[in-house]
Amino acid sequence: MNRGSASAEPTESSESLEGHSQTATERNETMADPKAAAPSRGQLFDEQVVSQLRGALDEEKEQRKKRLSRREVVEQLKAELQEMLRAGWTYDQLVDVLVKKDFPVSAAMLRELLRTPKKRRSAGAKRQQTAPEAPGSKSKPTS
Repeated sequence: MNRGSASAEPTESSESLEGHSQTATERNETMADPKAAAPSRGQLFDEQVVSQLRGALDEEKEQRKKRLSRREVVEQLKAELQEMLRAGWTYDQLVDVLVKKDFPVSAAMLRELLRTPKKRRSAGAKRQQTAPEAPGSKSKPTS
């Protein structure tokens, strides 16, 4: 039994994060069972792991900045789309153009995203204007 050589050179392991290695069997089990990937309570990590994770998170943030939601895309195209609507285009025609360019959207969704919000009166102001006066509540001038 040669313990020194087994720990110095693991034959079936790969470094997923520096400082932590898994055997091929452990990797397969982890992939098959998501609960197996949960960390144990007393597990410790090297500073290198923190550095690598920080880099991965920064990279993901940069990628997310480059991707826009459907709402953000329509918001950026809003002026052009509204101009086309004023020129007589229908929502269905706009949808056809957008879908052909690999931007899946429905006419209803486009209508919703392009809708300009109406100005709302505050609920208190509306109640004050429409509230009927109670009988006998009119104030009489005092003499």
